[in-house]
Amino acid sequence: MDVLTRGINQFSERLNAGLQCVEVPEWPDDDGKNTKIYFKPSLNLKQQQKILELSSKNLVVEAIAQTLILRALDENGKPLFNQANMNEIMRQLDPDVVSRIVTAMNAEDLSNDVIEKN
Repeated sequence: MDVLTRGINQFSERLNAGLQCVEVPEWPDDDGKNTKIYFKPSLNLKQQQKILELSSKNLVVEAIAQTLILRALDENGKPLFNQANMNEIMRQLDPDVVSRIVTAMNAEDLSNDVIEKN
């Protein structure tokens, strides 16, 4: 098995390890329960590129919204948002809530990296 195949296998295992979850009490469902937003433990390089391009242009708010679009999933792993939702996310969602969600997603990603290094 060559190095590329081993790398592909490692990343595939990481992505298939299961979804992580962040609870959003500010967005209760119809039963009054906290909304749960699921996400994979990491993004691929192509997805990261979209966020990094926005960040490098100092478009931090857009990068945060893009992160939410790319990472937020339902319990079945289906995306909750799409690119067409960008303006609504940026203009109509509470920035504190969105920031908290994205921070939790990114913290989980960093935690996995730290765990793997140790």
